[in-house]
Amino acid sequence: AGAGCSPALLHPHLSPSLGLLDPWSAQSVTQNVSSTLVAINIPDGSHHSDLGAPPNPDVSEADSPTLRAARAQQLAILKGWLEERATPTVAVA
Repeated sequence: AGAGCSPALLHPHLSPSLGLLDPWSAQSVTQNVSSTLVAINIPDGSHHSDLGAPPNPDVSEADSPTLRAARAQQLAILKGWLEERATPTVAVA
């Protein structure tokens, strides 16, 4: 990213998921920047715990409740963005 550039301008639709047990999370986007740059924090998550294990990234019985909630939130966000893109816009002349 260029100096002074807002992540919201560079990536208008982004939803990073962060395991807060991961030391890298301190250097990540941990709060929503805009309505389309939405941070999803997983309090008991670690580095890449949101990626799961085979069959990745399906929900499994071993997933924590916070990981399941994060995946559900991401799915809802993505569906909303896709619905926005599928809705035709009418140009006003």
